[in-house]
Amino acid sequence: MPAFRDAPVPDLPENSGHQSLPPDLHLNGTLPVYDLGTFMENDSDDIAFVVIRTVECSEASVLIARTGGSLRWTEDVYMKSNTSKYAMQQIATCYFQRFPQPKKVPFAPNLIVPADLFLYHHRHLLRTFASEHSEAKEHINGLLEYMGDRFGREFAEADSLLAQGQISQAHILTLFKPNSIVVSGTYGKPAAFVLQEWPTLSSDGWVTLLCWSFQPDGAGFARKRTSLSIPPIGPKPLKIQNLVAYPLEFALPELQELIRSRGKKQWELRTTTQVSYKGWNVGQDRFYVSPRHVYLFAHFADTSSTMPDS
Repeated sequence: MPAFRDAPVPDLPENSGHQSLPPDLHLNGTLPVYDLGTFMENDSDDIAFVVIRTVECSEASVLIARTGGSLRWTEDVYMKSNTSKYAMQQIATCYFQRFPQPKKVPFAPNLIVPADLFLYHHRHLLRTFASEHSEAKEHINGLLEYMGDRFGREFAEADSLLAQGQISQAHILTLFKPNSIVVSGTYGKPAAFVLQEWPTLSSDGWVTLLCWSFQPDGAGFARKRTSLSIPPIGPKPLKIQNLVAYPLEFALPELQELIRSRGKKQWELRTTTQVSYKGWNVGQDRFYVSPRHVYLFAHFADTSSTMPDS
């Protein structure tokens, strides 16, 4: 696949005028990158990040370009310099999104995806890192400048809604970040889950959250995966606490305390504990956790029997 440093234009024959387009017409740039892999793997230069736009090279695209229209393209943002990679490693609070079938390019691990959500949740950390590390300032500021041009208005709208405790369908994904705690009453009562991956939005407006939590398995607790679904919320902003699932930080203080208190008590039961009494430990009494209840088996002295004086 050819790559260029400049935007592609129709590769028209000379003196083509208004003649019909030849069937083999392509879009081409004028500043080629002859070996994109080698260019991307060179992390010792001063290019901090690279934005790769993939343009659909079709007859329709050629016609659009020839008439001065906007081409259809997708955009990916990659880390390139050692400085930018180090900065990301230091500030990242979660992973980039993983793909079921990784992209077949050697520099795919440096892809920042989803770029909008990752930058939204890490922009303040990036600014702080740049202010504290002069050698990284130019590298990070370049990315932040791109972020402002590309997502600035969207981020400002999301910030305004979140400050009011509300969210809209257009910005609902900005609520969630991997490794954060979400609360949901999907299973009858409010429970906490750890978001495992970036949220996804389907074409019909449903949001899917892949999470995990510790659940009893009959002998203790084990990590189990849970998929939470949030239905479309309509065109108007909605109170965050009215969502089927939302970040714990937006829950009422009393609900946050309930979740923490209940989780702390359950965590204390994560291991089997033997409780025995001298002379009464025939059955090796134990605390143990079942999937449905917490049982305590114990022998109690018969207070009606006669006990020797001490």
